Amino acid sequence: MLAELHYPQNSIKGEDLDEYLEKGWFRMGQSIFNTNFLKFNGSLFSAIWLRINLLNFKPSKTQQKLQKLNAKFNVEINPSIALSPEHLILFNKYKNHVPFDAAPSLTHL
Repeated sequence: MLAELHYPQNSIKGEDLDEYLEKGWFRMGQSIFNTNFLKFNGSLFSAIWLRINLLNFKPSKTQQKLQKLNAKFNVEINPSIALSPEHLILFNKYKNHVPFDAAPSLTHL
């Protein structure tokens, strides 16, 4: 298999995504894919996919240093807001500007 790509039409269920990931698939944007080759600047390259066993992960000295530097930042998860017409207009401008396939709409994110 050179490549296989799926674009789920609706939100994918967690257990379905887990099954894809268990089989070596990757998620990028709104797609799920598996490939042996990647194309950059018109050239094909062999793909070597890496996965990290998080149970055995030990951060490197550089990663530890970055973690300390980033400790001053906070992460907040808040309830989503209702989408306004301005949000939709801004997203459409963004979608038309980026050089990759963005989500079809804000509701698909």
